[in-house]
Amino acid sequence: MKNLYQLSCSTTKNCFTALIAGLFLLLLPVTKVSAQCTNGSAFGSATINTGGTLVTISTCSFGGEYSPISGAVSGQTLSFTMDGSNYITIHSGSVAGPVEAFGPSPLTFANTFTGTLYAHWNTNAGCGTDASCHTTTVQCTSCAPPPPPANDLCANAINIPFSCSPSVTLGTTVNSTTDAAGTCNTSNTSAGVWYTVTGNGGDITLSTCTGTSYDSKISVYAGSCGTFTCVDGNDDFCGLQSSVTFTSTNATTYYVLVHGFGTGTGAFSLTTTFEDVTPPVLTCPSDITVINDAGFCSAVVNYTAPVGVDNCGGISALITQSASQSIVAGSISCNASGLHTNNSYYRVF
Repeated sequence: MKNLYQLSCSTTKNCFTALIAGLFLLLLPVTKVSAQCTNGSAFGSATINTGGTLVTISTCSFGGEYSPISGAVSGQTLSFTMDGSNYITIHSGSVAGPVEAFGPSPLTFANTFTGTLYAHWNTNAGCGTDASCHTTTVQCTSCAPPPPPANDLCANAINIPFSCSPSVTLGTTVNSTTDAAGTCNTSNTSAGVWYTVTGNGGDITLSTCTGTSYDSKISVYAGSCGTFTCVDGNDDFCGLQSSVTFTSTNATTYYVLVHGFGTGTGAFSLTTTFEDVTPPVLTCPSDITVINDAGFCSAVVNYTAPVGVDNCGGISALITQSASQSIVAGSISCNASGLHTNNSYYRVF
């Protein structure tokens, strides 16, 4: 074994002193010195995802460049990477601001700065540079992802009840998951959320044509979660938005999946329109038989006014007769104004 140190001494005392000095040198800790690099050329930028999602800063960062990273909050644990055996320096506040962290990739540290960080990319601790493309990323490893929407799963579908006028439901597919519901006239590739509607025997229209911020799709299924039958689906009925109209079966539950093109997600407005097929109910008085007044070919008749009821309102019950206020021999009718008519006749003798 080679000696690390060679000692020479002329006296025992000098030899002992030299031996102690040599041992002291051997016991000193060896520290690897890493440089703190500052580059002058900017390329790529990113915002830290507060849900913990890995964010790609660039797929072609050169050694010798830097990238501004916004959204840093003190207390986060941040991880920066530069593919290959490369070196990263993180400055805070400005390109050459105080150094927050430095070291080889991957570089993970407890961040103490709130604001914009500047990630400087180099090929080694000597601040080496190159002209080769490197993929660079940032991730908040201490950030918890936000919860998915309440109706992310089919089992938690939100019911849209019957309404006499179009109803608007606001929702989002952001942070939802992709569903294995299958293709229904349009492919199912992106995350979505679920609703249900109950058929009444009329047409039902579901639309994202207004108030929707991303390229949306709509799929409608019958059956139950996991055993669906396609009813209808649409993509791009109105620009990048969608609309579906189908004839429903009374008392049947339909599952509505709002999703998107590709992997797109976003906020949407779902307008639901039910066709009203329930007829109004008209209650008319019983037939009345009246003898004409003495010396007249007519009579004054007192009667109970008819009553009309409709599930969507807007109905009026009318008594109609021809000629004058005096009821002449013949008949008058009790009518309901609306989609349906139910008549009851008064006969006068």
